[in-house]
Amino acid sequence: MEIADPGLPSDEPSRRERLMLGVCPALALVTPLLEAYGTLAIPLFAWQAAALAGSLAALGLCLGLAAAWLMPSAVHRPLRDGAFCAVLTVSAVAVLDVSAGGHALLMAAAPGSRMARLVVLLAAFSGLAGLFWIVRRRIAPVLFVACLAFFGSTVVKNAGILSAGSGDTLPDALPPARTSAPPFVYLVVDEAMGIEGLRAVPGGHALASELLDLLTRRGFRTHGGAFSRHVVSARSIPNVLNFDFRDDSHGAIVRHEIAGKVKSALFSALAARGYEVISYGTTHIDFCFNETVRCEVLPSFNPLSPFIVGSRLRSRALVQVIWSAFTESYLMYRYGEFLVSLIGEALPSGLTALDTYAFPRWFDRLESDIRANPRGRAYFAHLLMPHAPYVFDETCGETGRFTVAYSLDAHHRLTPAALDAARAAAYKDYLAQYRCLARRLDGLLEQLDRDPRFADATIVIHGDHGSRISAGLDAESLSPRDLVDNYSALYAIRAPGVPPGYDTRMTSIQRLTAEYFSGEPLGPDYPTVAIDSREKGQVRVLPMPVPAELAGGGSTAPAVTVAEDRTR
Repeated sequence: MEIADPGLPSDEPSRRERLMLGVCPALALVTPLLEAYGTLAIPLFAWQAAALAGSLAALGLCLGLAAAWLMPSAVHRPLRDGAFCAVLTVSAVAVLDVSAGGHALLMAAAPGSRMARLVVLLAAFSGLAGLFWIVRRRIAPVLFVACLAFFGSTVVKNAGILSAGSGDTLPDALPPARTSAPPFVYLVVDEAMGIEGLRAVPGGHALASELLDLLTRRGFRTHGGAFSRHVVSARSIPNVLNFDFRDDSHGAIVRHEIAGKVKSALFSALAARGYEVISYGTTHIDFCFNETVRCEVLPSFNPLSPFIVGSRLRSRALVQVIWSAFTESYLMYRYGEFLVSLIGEALPSGLTALDTYAFPRWFDRLESDIRANPRGRAYFAHLLMPHAPYVFDETCGETGRFTVAYSLDAHHRLTPAALDAARAAAYKDYLAQYRCLARRLDGLLEQLDRDPRFADATIVIHGDHGSRISAGLDAESLSPRDLVDNYSALYAIRAPGVPPGYDTRMTSIQRLTAEYFSGEPLGPDYPTVAIDSREKGQVRVLPMPVPAELAGGGSTAPAVTVAEDRTR
């Protein structure tokens, strides 16, 4: 027999309350997806994106309808009320998982055994269910306001997702600049190793010779012993652009930035001389300098971009990209697997790296823009090539493979022989993709050499760090060979007054740009690299090994035991 609780409201839940409760899980679940759309520049009103968001909203709506149907009334029904609280608890945990990385939170709270994590999870479920039980008859308006605020603030913050287009439409050509100053072209090619570094890696000697021949033939001064002081782009490139070759601080955060944008002493100086600065980058790092007259954001992790060839990729790729964007979410990861299984075709994981697949079209665009009206303009571009994943052969044709080989030993715990084999296999694909880049660079330089407007141009081409095909990234795991893998970087310059040739001096790309463009006396050069330690906040500053000394095989002893270091 049902017993009424005299201390509870006598009214049944209203239709308005049931409606509010019904839409809450859908609003809360789809909100993190909309946040991802905004971050990845994916428009909501492309049908693939809308379908994905709609399907996730439908899952939330099912939970909401179940909660609305089970909503407690004045009549005390323990089983029904318990089921209502259970549905709300599942919904809350799902939202927490998607929006805050529930898997990561669970691992942080219980890093030990599975049993420990199960205990934490059960405790969290019990606590939430108990909270919902206490307020079960007054929860609908509170949840609705919270979910609506969560949804509304996300949409306002990411208003670009409401655009019907992809946002990557081609702009109008620029008119001639105000001055006729010689063109200035500055290209950062991500993960491009230097000549001496290439000679020290498996199979790299031939490419080193080909690349040096290309640059020599085109009149460059090539610094074969160049390296980056940092192993990540966020630290390496901003330091180069600001003549900062003494940065020994910790972490991968951008050092030289204002309001999220990288600043550049180099391009500020060019703007002060009357140059119109044009920047090309991806969404990885914001290189939209304050001085730029045009800031181009090339497509990055956006499967709906018109730069991606072939519409067949777009629906499947969207699932894959979103899947990888929520790697810490158990629900979204499994949901991605479910959607992929419905599509019925095997998806290469390479579709999560559409930046690389889009490179040929990126480069076509860049080459066209540079050649259009070059006088009086300074062009900066950060191109993710030959950056992993390695998907191209030497002719820039897709191989069907997808190779990423960072931190091999740290991720896979390989024996020395297995590590050497994995490293050699990864370098085979890396070198093929590097040849693709070299092929495109040679074609661009050939076009510029035929154009008299570029006769007095300054052209800089350099990598930002090495391939990172190494045992690991932290100081305690690196051998001298790994340091070459991680830090060797291409650097070549062609400019009036700079004699062409080959320079094997060991110096950093950060210092080289300062030497060529800062106009300041720099003092002595100490060829060192700054490496984050496993100890939180600590940095080891180590001498950069000479690649030629490792070309014949190289030591596998950890660098920190054979090189003097100082800890900051």
